[in-house]
Amino acid sequence: MSSRSRRHGEATSRFEALTSRVRGGLPVLAGAVVIIGAGLWLAGLLPSLGGDDRPAAAPASVSDTASSSSQTMPKFVTAAAPRVREAYEYAAAHGAELAYVPCYCGCGGHSGHRDVRDCFIKRVTASGITYEQHGSTCDVCVSIVLDAKTMLDGGQPLTAVRKSIDAKYSKIGPGTDTPLPPGMEE
Repeated sequence: MSSRSRRHGEATSRFEALTSRVRGGLPVLAGAVVIIGAGLWLAGLLPSLGGDDRPAAAPASVSDTASSSSQTMPKFVTAAAPRVREAYEYAAAHGAELAYVPCYCGCGGHSGHRDVRDCFIKRVTASGITYEQHGSTCDVCVSIVLDAKTMLDGGQPLTAVRKSIDAKYSKIGPGTDTPLPPGMEE
């Protein structure tokens, strides 16, 4: 065998060995990317694929599904008690404010909620609102939203609402990891 053929054979062998190592590491790399991405998404550092999570307008009529146009509500809301419907309507119309109001039913741990708005609204997209069913069966969530509604509609600033909700409900259970409203020091 000529020296040129031998060198070509050695180079080919090294290339095949390197290619084999890269191919063997791809599943591990892909798995790591998926795990890191999921962790960032769960931590709220990556947006959902559905678009903006914050609601814009209150819905009005009925739908069979949890996801609906901005003019409809699912049956689990319309069939609920009036105070539950009121809480859903308020959460849909005032999501920006409720994003600063924690929930104390324990949903931060079992459902990954970040605030009381998440108990009622999963996400808002251009095509409509996806409602979260949890709020329809949890009196703590409903009471927090209705208390916030009463205070905000009465002219209380968001910082006062947050302090009041924290004081009243923090004895019930662990609160969600909710950011403080602008202007409120820790």
